[in-house]
This record gives sequence, C-alpha cells and structure tokens, in this order.
Amino acid sequence: MISTLAHSFQRFLLGKIAELGVTNSQKQQIYAILREARSAIQPLVAQYLQERRTLRKAIHTAPLNEQAIRAQAASRASRGRSRRKMGACFGADPDGAYPGASGETETAR
Repeated sequence: MISTLAHSFQRFLLGKIAELGVTNSQKQQIYAILREARSAIQPLVAQYLQERRTLRKAIHTAPLNEQAIRAQAASRASRGRSRRKMGACFGADPDGAYPGASGETETAR
C-alpha cells in the first residue's frame, strides 16, 4: 500500500513540477529534499494510512456505530499535527510556509 501511495505521490509531484515549469536545478533541489526527508516521513505516512483504514472499517461495519465513527474521525482530525510534522521534515515553519517559497517560479529555460 505504501508503494502505491508513493507512486501516486510521484505522479502528483511530477505533474505539479511540469505545471509550475521549474528549472532542472530546482528539480534536483526538490528531489534532494525528498530523499533527505524520506526516513522521517515514512512512519508518519504509515500512521496516516492506518488511521484511514481504521476510519474506513468503522464506516463500513454493520450495524453502523455512529459513536465509533465520530470518535475515529475526531482522532484523525486531532492528528493534523502529523501534517505539520511532515512539513517540518521539509523545513516548513508552523504556518506551512517553506523556506525560499515566494510564490513565484523561474521561467523554464
């Protein structure tokens, strides 16, 4: 499952890179950051997937247990900090901004 997630993330990332028109130098920087952060992010991704599976299982149990679904959904919502942890792995500040992110891109050469 993690490899499937990795592949879909790679497709997403490659699409965004093409859409933004980043330079080859910027691409190399992106890949270097991702390689450095991989070991820190993998446990967080595994935790996210487990929570998602647990919520899905709670939703599809018969008979429906609304209290269990609400509890699991609240648990997932409270774990928004996991996304902040992942952002921190990439050098984001607590507000989600990344170093050097000015919102502008260089024109592809």
